[in-house]
Amino acid sequence: MIEIPFELVEKIVSTLPNNDKIQCLLVSKRWYTSLYRVLVHTVVIERRRQLKQFLQIITQYDDIVGPYVRQFYLKNRVGMTKEEFEILGIYCPHIEILKFREWRHYKKPALSQFKNIKQIPKIYDLIKGQTALQETGKTLTHLDLGARIVRDLVLQNWLIPFLCFGTNLTHLGLDGFYNPTTRVGQLEFNFVTWNLLHLLCKHLNSIEIHTMTLTATDPQAENMKKMVQENSVLIQPKLKNLILRNLSLDDPIWLTWLSRIYPNLTVLDMRFDLNAFVNFDETVQRLDRNVCQQTFIDMAHHLNNLHSLSLESIKSSHFPGKLFFDIFTEKQVRLEKLAIRYNTDIFLSRKGLDTGTLESIVNGQASSIKTLDIDMWTRSHEYFYEFLEPLSVCSRLVDLTLSSDDFGKFNFNPIPIDMILDQCVHLRGLRLARTALTINDKHTVHSIHPLKKLVITVARVSKQLFRYLGVRCPQITHLEICTSSWMPREMEMRIDMPNHKFEFLRISDLNKLNVPRLEGNLGSGTSVNIFAVTQFDRIYPQMERYRKKQCDCIPSFEDLACWYHLYEIDDGRLRYPPSALRKLRRAEVSSLQYLAKFYKENHQRDQMGSNGYMVDRYVSKKNWRDDVQYGFIHIKCKSIIRLQYNYNEIKWPKL
Repeated sequence: MIEIPFELVEKIVSTLPNNDKIQCLLVSKRWYTSLYRVLVHTVVIERRRQLKQFLQIITQYDDIVGPYVRQFYLKNRVGMTKEEFEILGIYCPHIEILKFREWRHYKKPALSQFKNIKQIPKIYDLIKGQTALQETGKTLTHLDLGARIVRDLVLQNWLIPFLCFGTNLTHLGLDGFYNPTTRVGQLEFNFVTWNLLHLLCKHLNSIEIHTMTLTATDPQAENMKKMVQENSVLIQPKLKNLILRNLSLDDPIWLTWLSRIYPNLTVLDMRFDLNAFVNFDETVQRLDRNVCQQTFIDMAHHLNNLHSLSLESIKSSHFPGKLFFDIFTEKQVRLEKLAIRYNTDIFLSRKGLDTGTLESIVNGQASSIKTLDIDMWTRSHEYFYEFLEPLSVCSRLVDLTLSSDDFGKFNFNPIPIDMILDQCVHLRGLRLARTALTINDKHTVHSIHPLKKLVITVARVSKQLFRYLGVRCPQITHLEICTSSWMPREMEMRIDMPNHKFEFLRISDLNKLNVPRLEGNLGSGTSVNIFAVTQFDRIYPQMERYRKKQCDCIPSFEDLACWYHLYEIDDGRLRYPPSALRKLRRAEVSSLQYLAKFYKENHQRDQMGSNGYMVDRYVSKKNWRDDVQYGFIHIKCKSIIRLQYNYNEIKWPKL
């Protein structure tokens, strides 16, 4: 029999449920060896009890389990003692990826037992980080340093020498420290230290740095410009991914410099600091407009291999959007992922994305773009069809993110979601922010759409919206509704999607944001802490049991719904999450329904501030009835595997 390659077996087994994996082991003993290696290749521990069981197994069957483990993950807050570190290193010496959250029990030589470790958790402490890097530096390929250790290294001028321990690093992550008053302790690089970084870490192909400043004095900037003009920059052909977040520049020449030394970039992600180009009120130009535009143009000329581009917090006055993407079209640069987010303000004095830039993007990337993240400019709702028309040309677009620039009045500007689905027929994922979602043509409800993931944040939603989506998008398995408001004013807010099987459903801070409303809403600025879940696939067996018993009174779906309440945690030692979840009893549900009827007939309800409560407030377990006046949510669907409500989670077994 031909031996199956390990990679192929791993892909096959990863898609199988547990019962099928067991059957595969029993079918053929000749495949047992190959299949078993895959089953123990990755170990994920979520509870302390599971860790003890695993350590007992590897010590009891030392030659069967341990040598085949390559990836080991400790989730949540499961920690390991010094002795457990040593046991894991002795019996699982070939682990390549070791991830955990608690460094407090780590002591030398806990990591020295691993022969080929490549990834360790993010490092925050200087002493433990130095010890861990000395133990694993020869084999380590991924290194991620937190803000505290980076700040300590910067203050000691020891950041670059610290990286000398990692001789084979391919992925480097650094978190800088933000100081609002001075630049002491901040992460800064000039072109000399940047070149020195590559001199020490010669195998880097990915760099991710957060909160940093690229500095350049006047002589250094002139030297960089001279090297760019003479094409004498030191090229780093191995680097493919460059991610810079909260980025500040002393001189725009850095944009040209980075594009020259990294000609083979495939992923470029730049999120500029809010004050990177101008100060907060635009009275001081930190970077020259004309020079910035020219450097962006020169940057576009040298990014020939780019597949993913993200530019956030850019200024329309400093970024030549249309010309930038026209150059991409001329050089036939085909992007698969694109995110363009402008730095606008609530007063609408700063311009963002415009028609010319969007058309230029579509003209060059219509045949290749798969993921698009853009802003909707002010008053785009008035001619929304013209805004969406260019996107309908993108035949491969499967993931779309739209955010309104109208910060102050977005709740009054209707955005028809049916028009988005009509124009983008291939979408699998849709994210909408700062929108007032409506339905323009209800007759399109039977035009089935293949949407699978929907994320709605800071928006206006309604029960009619979810009824429409429940029919038109039957494949949605991932739904998130965050910091949104429910319209119109009602006690019970329904999410009726009875044919859907959700893998993940998240509802967070509903009605908490105090924004202008058309008709008012449930206690403006007060979140809803009571919700109900009706899962038909889980209720049907219960009703069938009642029928078999030939009971006189068979409960309905409403009677078998599960009601939950978020209440304040009494134990002051527990800081996260700020609330606990409790399932209401049958008698309490009857009391809740009576109170809801009373509040429907008496519209006078407590508003935010009048009752002394804070916006983010939870009452005690005994006073759960005080939350009824702010309304409740009722979710109806076939089944849910994982539900996250605010900070709390509920998990159900798969059916």
